[in-house]
Amino acid sequence: MASAACWGMPAAVGFSLGLDRAPVVSIVGDGAALYSPQALWTAAYEKLPVTFVVVNNREYNILKNFMKARPNYASVRANRFIAMDLVDPAIDFLALAAAMGLPGCRVDRARDIAPAIEAGIASKTANLVELIVRPG
Repeated sequence: MASAACWGMPAAVGFSLGLDRAPVVSIVGDGAALYSPQALWTAAYEKLPVTFVVVNNREYNILKNFMKARPNYASVRANRFIAMDLVDPAIDFLALAAAMGLPGCRVDRARDIAPAIEAGIASKTANLVELIVRPG
């Protein structure tokens, strides 16, 4: 499960290139986005119409759930998951996008999700939409 998530952003770049630079929306968690942030730069460099949607719950939730399914792990018994909470410092995905040459926006209300993604697609350029959600 975790391995599939780590190639979502580069796959979106590849899909757009393979489909004659067609618009693509890539939806990944914040943890998965950290596996291959260079995909943001590649999309900007290639001027691809990819909208990267990062669902930010400030944790590697997929890894925590993997461990929780194995109750013998010490982390599960102690309910302490070292380096799996993406806080202190929190990751600023808008700053990361800007550093890679992409515009971005942050969404924290459900009613603003569709308009933000639609605007990203309509821009016909690489961009990032960060969706803020509660951990867990």
